[in-house]
Amino acid sequence: MELHEILHYSRKKKKHTLISLSEVANIPYGILYRLETGKIKKPHPHLLKQISVPLELDYAQLLLKSGYSLEKDEDKQSIAIKSFKLLHLDQLFSTQNQATKQSIDISLPLYKEFTNCSCVKIDSEEFFPVLCKGQYVLVKKMTHLNENSVYMCYTHDKKIVIGLAKKRHNDLALYSMDSILIDHTINQYAEIIFCGA
Repeated sequence: MELHEILHYSRKKKKHTLISLSEVANIPYGILYRLETGKIKKPHPHLLKQISVPLELDYAQLLLKSGYSLEKDEDKQSIAIKSFKLLHLDQLFSTQNQATKQSIDISLPLYKEFTNCSCVKIDSEEFFPVLCKGQYVLVKKMTHLNENSVYMCYTHDKKIVIGLAKKRHNDLALYSMDSILIDHTINQYAEIIFCGA
């Protein structure tokens, strides 16, 4: 069985809906949905740990299914700890991108590029079920869209909304999570690279 099939089967077996599992595992609904549909090919170990507890799955087996090595050799380590300064959400698209005095250490996979990322703490429920209050996200301001990636979008009327990049004709466009085209209202956007609690 593939990882996404294991997660789907285990969730059903434990009689969880995606929303109920999202709440107990403290993982955004959208991330769980992408995990179960196989859209996230190599989930972060922290995400696997969060989902392993309520589904009573073996964390080490989930790591192996995701392609991680369990070897202790330092040269073959697939995880690194990086420190990020925290931004308030309203600072993300500001020209004065001054971080708070708080910082956070995050375990990150080495296979992904995390330079030029900003770390934002989600301090409201306005993005639920995609993002939960209390989570942090690593985002990277972008000049182009990547298909099936999720973005924090800054609108012309100075609001921040969540958008999903989907194909539209021969190009990519941003849609709200309820499939409404929002591309024409967006001023700037930042791809959500990583979510954590």
